[in-house]
Order: sequence, then C-alpha cells, then structure tokens
Amino acid sequence: MNTSHRNASRVSNIMLSAAANLPSLANECNYRTGELACKLGISNRSLQRFCKVRLRTTARALLRECRIVEIWRLAHLGLTGKGIAHSVSFASSQNLCRALKLETGRVLSLFKGGRPKRVAK
Repeated sequence: MNTSHRNASRVSNIMLSAAANLPSLANECNYRTGELACKLGISNRSLQRFCKVRLRTTARALLRECRIVEIWRLAHLGLTGKGIAHSVSFASSQNLCRALKLETGRVLSLFKGGRPKRVAK
C-alpha cells in the first residue's frame, strides 16, 4: 500500500470516527474548515479531499449544513436571533438572517416553524 493510500485510509478513519460528533466539533471550531482539520489532526487539504471524494460536497458546505441544523435546533428552543447568532459564530443577528435567507430562502421567524429546507441553486 503506497503512502497516499495509507493517508487516505487514515483520514477516512478519522472522519468516520468524528462523524457522530461533527455538529459539536463544527461548533467548537466556529464552523471553520481549517480549525476543524486542526482539531481532527489532519491537514485542511486532506479534509477538503475527503469531503470532495467521499461526501461529494465541500468541507465548507458540510459545515454550513451543520450550522443550519444547529440554528434550526436553537430556534425551536426559543432562543432570540441575537442568542442564536452568538451561539453559531455569526457577528450579528443581521448576518444570521442574511445567511439563512441565502441558504434556505426563509427568514428566522419562518425558520422556527419547521425543518430547514434547501433552496435549489
């Protein structure tokens, strides 16, 4: 087995073991790919490659999805926009609302009403 196969296998094992904790890891890393890769002990490039090949998405898109799910969870707990923004590492509630509108096509007040929906891009 060559070095690249061994490294890919190691990265796969790391990612699979982290999958159950990905939402909390993403939050701890402020939804930044570089910080997540560092926390997992792999390079940012390895994280990007794993996501592209195995998950058919980008690492940023994966973290964005984790963030949307966390926003949905916090909204249903009754947190305010400002509280949610702080919890998911947005600078302000305005930035949170703008991101929600772009990602889901819904504003925060409507977001509290059901599961997050994706908008076709």
